[in-house]
Amino acid sequence: MTTFEKELRKLFDHDAIFSDTRFVGRTCYGKISDSLRIRAEFVTLGHANHYEALKVSLINRNEGVVDSTLLRFQEILGTKPVNNPNF
Repeated sequence: MTTFEKELRKLFDHDAIFSDTRFVGRTCYGKISDSLRIRAEFVTLGHANHYEALKVSLINRNEGVVDSTLLRFQEILGTKPVNNPNF
């Protein structure tokens, strides 16, 4: 089990909204209804091996991606305060 899978399991494994949750690498797939699926995956934003966001997509089985959003960890968690006055 990879680090990505462990973190995705913490977020989505015991959720009552998604059924039939599957974890593949750094991606999680869940079933909302018969025709709607959700995909959540860790993504990089310009630096290799530096995963800075979680991309969540709502997928219709017949029509493809309905909507997607990018949740940046910095926006959710904020920045850490530092003691250095230059920053």
